[in-house]
Amino acid sequence: MPSLLLDNVPNDLYRQLQELAEARQVPLAEETLHLLRLAVAQQQLNGGTAPRSQREILEDIVRNQFPPWPGGPSVVEMLREDRER
Repeated sequence: MPSLLLDNVPNDLYRQLQELAEARQVPLAEETLHLLRLAVAQQQLNGGTAPRSQREILEDIVRNQFPPWPGGPSVVEMLREDRER
């Protein structure tokens, strides 16, 4: 398995990584790999672009909503049904 060596890691970043690793009770290297995987996955989802803002994400959600089907239950009816379960 390949190895990665990082030089000149800022002290504050190193300390933050240590704190995250301690909080999850895992070794520093494992926490670093976990965060790298998350960052790479996020970049792939965004097509390599910068992370999207909360506003952009919410706009996407609103834009991609499906309208209710004709004759289907209303939102109120569906909520009532869920509460009765």
